This record gives sequence, structure tokens and C-alpha cells, in this order.
Amino acid sequence: MEKATNRKKLYDLAVIPLFSAAIAVCSWITVPFPGVPFTMQIFGIFLSLFTLGGKRGTISLLVYLLLGAAGVPVFSSFRGGISVLLGTTGGYLLGFLPMALLIWLAEPFFSGKALWRKVLVCAAGVAVCYAFGTVWFLVVYTSKTGPIGVWAVLLKCVLPFLLPDGKTQVTVEYRDGVPRRIATVIVSAQHREEVNIDELRDEIITHVITPTLPLAMTDRDTQYFINPTGRFVIGGPAGDSGLTGRKLIVDTYGGYARH
Repeated sequence: MEKATNRKKLYDLAVIPLFSAAIAVCSWITVPFPGVPFTMQIFGIFLSLFTLGGKRGTISLLVYLLLGAAGVPVFSSFRGGISVLLGTTGGYLLGFLPMALLIWLAEPFFSGKALWRKVLVCAAGVAVCYAFGTVWFLVVYTSKTGPIGVWAVLLKCVLPFLLPDGKTQVTVEYRDGVPRRIATVIVSAQHREEVNIDELRDEIITHVITPTLPLAMTDRDTQYFINPTGRFVIGGPAGDSGLTGRKLIVDTYGGYARH
């Protein structure tokens, strides 16, 4: 009896870290997809849960999250650190835990039964994960920016590949001191390295510019320049500082708004 218990412990010590590593490897694999690139991370989690069972699979997920929190670059884009988990999108990582717990508790419902039961439980788990992540995003984001609606949060979650740095310029044509039309719109948005630049431009026009600008002020001659200089991966002071370490105050001269 004691030998069987020891063998079980050795088995757990071997397979749980192995599947934690498998989840990490899956997190690094990006799958090209129109609009929003995604990783194989959730596939690795499902693989762990259905291969090891709910209990061991959940523990392997917990080990993966703890490694990431400790700074090991196991998350997507080789990121790590507690700041990733506590950031605005960290809820989608932490949301994997209630998803795993749900699948663990639902094992009697699908184990050894029809495939549709397993698919149904997976769909419910993903829904729980995304609901947790959206609520987390709402709480963390509004704590920094002030109250916004849930719909606005969902729109922001549509473009998770955007990073904090960004610049915009809207040129308005005046006639007799009255704004008549928008002539040009320039948006430079920092983004993750894996996103396709053409998809980025389309998504910003669809989800940022079009809902924001008044339709009556735009026409077929309005020009849109999205990341006109190309890819914008490095942002902040690291991207804009000169040899003396100064940060640019403005990127244009003689603009309408002075400082």
C-alpha cells in the first residue's frame, strides 16, 4: 500500500511539471487568425485537464500560473511577472482557474459518455474564463481611467494586441471659422510584435476611428493614415528618447493647441 502511494506521488511529481511546461510551450505558439492573433494556450490547458484528469490538470495549470507570477516567461510573447497577472488583461489568465475547476467538477457529467457532453463543458468553461476576464478588465481599467460602460470594455477587449503608447492627429478643415469636414486622420498605435500590420490598420478603422468620428464630418476624400511609418512595437521613452535622454513633448510644430 505504501509503495503504491509512493509511486503515485512520484508520478504526480513527474507529470504535473511536464504538463505545466506543455502549457507554456503552447502559450508561445501563435496561430494566424483574421483580426486578433491567438495562441495555443487554451489547447495546452485542455490537453492537461483531459489527459491528467481534473485534479492533476488543475494543479498543473496552477503551477504554470505561479511560474509566470514568479517572473518565468511562460506567458504568451514570452512574458512573465506578477504585473502581467495584475494588469488589465490578467483576468483572462486567472480566469483559466475557475474554468479548470468547472471541468474538474463536471467530470461525472462527461467522463466515459457522449462527446457532446465534453464539448458542452469546454464551451461553458471558456465562457466562465472570458466572463471573469471581462469583469477583471472592467475593474482594473476603470480604477485607472474612471467609470466606463461594459460595452466600452468589450470594445477594448476586441483589440488586445494594442499596447499603451499611441499618437493621434485629426486635421479639420474650417470655413469662416466653422469646422466643416475632417481632412485627414493619423493614428500611430503601439502593438504586439505578432500582429499583422494590414489587419491592425483595418481593425483600428473599424473599431476606433469609425465609432469615434462624427459621420457628417467625413467624406470620400477624408484620408486615413494608420501607422504610416510601419510597425510600432517599441514605445514609450525607449522609442522616442534622443541621445540626451529627452522625451519629445510634441511631434508637430505650430499645432492648434499650444502647451
